[in-house]
Amino acid sequence: MRRVRKGVLLVAAVLALLVAGGASAYVVARTSWLKPGHYRVVNGRKVCARKATPRTVTHTTTVAPSSTGQAFSGNGGSTLAPMTIPPNGVVVHWTAQPDQFGDNSFVVSSSPDDAVSVEFDNGSGATSGSSFVPAGTYTFEVTASATWTLSF
Repeated sequence: MRRVRKGVLLVAAVLALLVAGGASAYVVARTSWLKPGHYRVVNGRKVCARKATPRTVTHTTTVAPSSTGQAFSGNGGSTLAPMTIPPNGVVVHWTAQPDQFGDNSFVVSSSPDDAVSVEFDNGSGATSGSSFVPAGTYTFEVTASATWTLSF
């Protein structure tokens, strides 16, 4: 009797697997392709294909100015050796101290021979600040009443 039950169970399992395989094959074979704006009734439900308008996606990447890792310092006027600023430009950080009389004048300008003119100063006597310098090759001329630093 046990052999019969095992045989029946085995046959039932094989039939179940065949039916499951047939059902999945039936589902795969019933894939429907619809054109936009058309519909088809599937299992008693109306299935519609929407017409989608194409979209253009724009991705903008902002590249921050990079540092050159160069630093300069001095007391009074000075002309720096020519330096090349990278393509994205740099932010130069500067300090300027007043002299013994309290005068704090500080101006950095590019040489008149440079292709691009750059100039920044400490405005109303500020002792530190930062300025953007665009890409290019410059010979900076520093005019100051006392000690100063530049970090590129």
